Amino acid sequence: MDLSIPLGGIRNAEAAFDSNARSIVQGSLNAGRSSAGDSVDLSTAVVGLLSSNLAFTANVKAASLEDNLTRNEISLLG
Repeated sequence: MDLSIPLGGIRNAEAAFDSNARSIVQGSLNAGRSSAGDSVDLSTAVVGLLSSNLAFTANVKAASLEDNLTRNEISLLG
């Protein structure tokens, strides 16, 4: 059973989610300040959050499917 691909996808989705969430938080913290470089594109960050959530879910399902297939193979052999 090789779960390295879905686990890598889960890690990547988690990193993307954290990055987008950090961007939103930093943007809200800097909203009171008036600096040109401190703005955040909220729609892009939210789309990033949703996208990473979907990627996480898809990779969890892929890992679960691979686990089920392996269990079925073992039960057929044993």
